Amino acid sequence: MLCGQYAHTLVLPESDSYRKWELRWLNKPDTIPRYMRAAKWDLGDAKKRIEATIHWRRDFKPDLIPPEEVCL
Repeated sequence: MLCGQYAHTLVLPESDSYRKWELRWLNKPDTIPRYMRAAKWDLGDAKKRIEATIHWRRDFKPDLIPPEEVCL
């Protein structure tokens, strides 16, 4: 299974309100290639990295942080 296809199997169910944000991040044209490059084209490693990032994003929901709450 290719990396992008695998990543889409991890997406939240349609009933979850954060799903649209997850898909928005995942569907960016540079997301999968960036992870593949970081993993030096090792598919297994890239999958682990994407899965870890998805879990992190679900825990912290960075897309929902208001700009005024971000410290510079």
